[in-house]
Amino acid sequence: LSLTVTVTALGKLDATNSVTYYIALRPVNDLFANSIKVRTQGALLSSNNKFADSNLETGEPNHAGANLVTSSLWWNWTASANSPVLVDTGGSRFNTLLAVYTGTSVGNLKEVASKQTGTRERKGYVIFDAKKGETYRIAVASVGTNYAGAIALNIAPNGIPDTTPPVVDVETPMSGLIVEQNTVDLIASAFDPEPNSSGIDKINVLVQPITAGNGWSSFAPGSTASTNQVALVQGKNTIKVSATDGMGNISDEVNVTVIYRRVPVPNDHFTYAALLPSSTGTVTANTAEATREPGEPRHADNDGGNSVWWKWWAPENGTLLLSTEGSDFDTLLGLYTGSRVDDLRTVFANDDAFDGAGFSKVQQGVRSNQLYYIAVDGCNGATGAVQLAWSFAPATLYTIDLSSSPGGRIKEYAPGIIDVLADSTQTLTAEPDANFEFAGWEGSYVTLQNPLSVEVHGNITLRAVFRPVLYADDFESGNLSKLNWTTSGAVPWFVTNTTSSAGVYAARSGAIGPSQTSSLKLTGKVVAGQIAFDVKVSSEPSWDSLEFLIDGSTKLKLSGETDWTRYSFPIAAGTRSFEWRYKKDNLNNAGHDAVFIDNLSVPLVPPLDDSSVPYLSLTRTPQGIHELRLTGQTNQVYVIYRTVSTPPGFKANWVPFLTNVASHGEIRLFLDSGDTTAPLMFYRALAR
Repeated sequence: LSLTVTVTALGKLDATNSVTYYIALRPVNDLFANSIKVRTQGALLSSNNKFADSNLETGEPNHAGANLVTSSLWWNWTASANSPVLVDTGGSRFNTLLAVYTGTSVGNLKEVASKQTGTRERKGYVIFDAKKGETYRIAVASVGTNYAGAIALNIAPNGIPDTTPPVVDVETPMSGLIVEQNTVDLIASAFDPEPNSSGIDKINVLVQPITAGNGWSSFAPGSTASTNQVALVQGKNTIKVSATDGMGNISDEVNVTVIYRRVPVPNDHFTYAALLPSSTGTVTANTAEATREPGEPRHADNDGGNSVWWKWWAPENGTLLLSTEGSDFDTLLGLYTGSRVDDLRTVFANDDAFDGAGFSKVQQGVRSNQLYYIAVDGCNGATGAVQLAWSFAPATLYTIDLSSSPGGRIKEYAPGIIDVLADSTQTLTAEPDANFEFAGWEGSYVTLQNPLSVEVHGNITLRAVFRPVLYADDFESGNLSKLNWTTSGAVPWFVTNTTSSAGVYAARSGAIGPSQTSSLKLTGKVVAGQIAFDVKVSSEPSWDSLEFLIDGSTKLKLSGETDWTRYSFPIAAGTRSFEWRYKKDNLNNAGHDAVFIDNLSVPLVPPLDDSSVPYLSLTRTPQGIHELRLTGQTNQVYVIYRTVSTPPGFKANWVPFLTNVASHGEIRLFLDSGDTTAPLMFYRALAR
């Protein structure tokens, strides 16, 4: 049974491999006593020892003196005259062990001749002087079960072996050839000279240096000529070509040197950015051999790795449209200003024009006589054929003066003056750093919306404000005194500075022994929301574990090695109990044999601080809506009421309007027109 598999891949060489499966039983001549009799005039025989017993018989010799002998088969031949006799395993598909004996049983054999085939040698043969009437026992074996297979055995009185190696010739390529592609066509031919020609078995090719998947390849079995495509590596390649005949004789190698020089990508580097010469057009490039320069920005916040560059002068104020639609890989697109690749200012960048698009698109306001740089890269290192289209149209521009406080950034643009199309809509996204949160926009728009959609009808200023996250406990006090913590079990929890998710300190479970527990508990009044914390586990996998429980119900169980990871769980309003419990089984330790928690966020309601009097203010924002702001006790729960009574006397009808937590000591509410329809409206706030 023969199976042929062909593999194809875009931009790669096709590969075909054929495998032949043999349907075979244990050979009848596996045992000495069952040796096959060969006629006196000799014969050309075929067999297969793949399924022979790998073990030798008791008393069977190690054929040809080999250290390891397996899978032997036996024949017997009786000489009809005194003459030299050729016994030849040429044409066998493995490196054979061949031995000729006299004797009547496997335990009393006398060796007449033997041969072990060496690596890249012609298959073994022997010639001996036979005596008339003598019966000779012939064994063919392997040096291991992985080296068994098809056997060709020629027993020929007065025979002459084919020991003349074939001759191979390489028509193309010419040695010393320099190519700019990573493959070359190899045309080779071979012939097996007389006398006793056994014909060409195969043409062998090896390309050096050897890379992954490279090695000796055999082409055109049974043919005297071969045309094949050979893969090259960058630089000098030595192609070694030889031929093998039917007896396993190997020709001298013909060595051909081919130098593969990759065609450099002209606009691979920022310094050599290609000029886009007009207001509209399309250019192409291939990024397969492109690189990423030290200090080059991560285009569209992706590592990429194979960028090409263009540059373009804006003839006047207007809008520039860039698109990579038509490229054959997932692209990244960036638009920049600046004079050095490691000091560029991002004007705009895009990964996908829309979800699942695969191509990138940028439409951006550009300023007259400004030089812009355009980079195209591949998402996650993808490469291929780039098609970049650009189109410019004159237009009126406005500017957005963008900035941000420490602790975050604006995703779409770098800080500074941004040119945008007049009357366009811009989307801006504030992205906080780790352990910071977005606190709102300031400037021409005052709002908490994020992302923020801005209609630009004039020059505007915007600042994204960030602030540190206020954790209920980040353990930076160095102890467990900040909250009403309790700890129980064999050994109490404590605060350590050996590891933390942020800052210096974290809480750690006690150093308990086998079959013990260590628990950290917190009970308090909360408002509905989320409890969140960072956790690290270093314990014996599967056996020692952390459990996190809410009101006695397990919500999380971790074991083994888990680096700092944040988890969050919903909680209902009321008095709640939280427990972090580390438990060990009765055997073994692993890792730190502990668990750690850090940066706990939980909406605990603090005791009322009478000295922190809430203050309400109502202001009109630059975009024309009203902001109601409460300043009061941090993390306290306040209810904001309103009334339309005029004036709001003792019997005013106060209606609850909003209940919220004063995170960072404030509550901000933006009122749309539907909230302020009455001619007069009054607000007040009370701690709940």
